[in-house]
Amino acid sequence: MLKKLHLDYKREQAELVRTIGQRLREARELCNLSQQTAALKLGYKNSSKLAKIENATDTNSVPLWLVNRASKLYGVSVDFLFGLNEDWEKSARLTIERQTGLWLNEQWERMRRRDLFLLQNLSAKIDLLDSTIFEYSTLAKSLNEALEIFRKINPVFDEMRGGSRLLTTTIKMLELANNAESKMKKFKRECFNVSQNTSFQLELFHEKNEAKCG
Repeated sequence: MLKKLHLDYKREQAELVRTIGQRLREARELCNLSQQTAALKLGYKNSSKLAKIENATDTNSVPLWLVNRASKLYGVSVDFLFGLNEDWEKSARLTIERQTGLWLNEQWERMRRRDLFLLQNLSAKIDLLDSTIFEYSTLAKSLNEALEIFRKINPVFDEMRGGSRLLTTTIKMLELANNAESKMKKFKRECFNVSQNTSFQLELFHEKNEAKCG
């Protein structure tokens, strides 16, 4: 009698091990996870132990901690893994929701990195443009000052051939330089204002240009 009970217990245990192994494999495949990836996420160094459990080979039992971790990783109930629940629809929905969330996070991160790269390139171009405008404005002011000194030294400058044209051109150049400086300051001020009320990417953009905004 005891021998029969022992044999029945062994058969029941073996059947449960096979059921859990099969459900673990089905849940893993439902999540589109390779055996190697799942094994690492579950705490194994490689996939050999998980393979034995899924195939119910060379093992007489399944660790309870593995069932608990697998339930969380695969998004299925413990009852399902023990073969007590056949509700595939619920399990599939949870898995799809989790996978969709992971995909959305990956896409957001990819777009965030792309936008940050574009903003950094834009920041570098704005720095170059700002530097060019500053150099142009400095040169225009120096030219105007030099021309004023030359006119004082040469009282007959206004009667000199081409003098009037040179003076007019210099004045226009100075006006353009001042106008360019004014527009650049306005643009950088707008960058500063926008960066106070938008995403992290624009805050990084602002950090690089804040010293020059104003």
